[in-house]
Amino acid sequence: MKTLKKLLFLLLAVLINISAISAQMITTDPALPVPGKLIKIFYDSSKDAGDLRNYTADLYAHTGVTLSGGADWQKVVGTWGNNSTQPKLKYLGNYIYELDIIPDLKSFYSLSSSDVISRICLVIRNSTGSIQTKPDIFVNIFTAGLNVQFTFPLKNAIVGELYKQISVKASASLADSVSLYLNNKYVKSVVAADLLTY
Repeated sequence: MKTLKKLLFLLLAVLINISAISAQMITTDPALPVPGKLIKIFYDSSKDAGDLRNYTADLYAHTGVTLSGGADWQKVVGTWGNNSTQPKLKYLGNYIYELDIIPDLKSFYSLSSSDVISRICLVIRNSTGSIQTKPDIFVNIFTAGLNVQFTFPLKNAIVGELYKQISVKASASLADSVSLYLNNKYVKSVVAADLLTY
């Protein structure tokens, strides 16, 4: 029975690690993107648990948006597999790619002034479209103003090993400082910073 419990615990730990790795393969600058500004999306193929793991050749984005109150994958840019109409990611080295949403979301996705975006929908694929990221990737878009979000871990609940430290990251927009409390006890603060890590 103890062996079975150890095996189940090990399997759970592996699944949690794979989930964490997959979740961190996409980051953005700013960490909390808002409409009306340049957004940089970074893809790290070394953290992809699928077919594109450690990929370094040309990659393209199949991308659209979710409009508030609507379905995913609206206003898709180009057509699947068409390298002349879908955005090519810029390879920065060390398995990191960059996609720039320029000059802003509305221009990039050909949106009207009344469209309200809640998230970017994204699949990253190779040049032939034969391999891609799975499942679909979604990047939340925030309204302009004060926003705060934990950027790691991304889930509301996680399972950790007893007495083992768990890393946390939080981002804020338009905040003069960000503070972390654990059970109402002060832990750490950063001043005029975009990212708090502990």
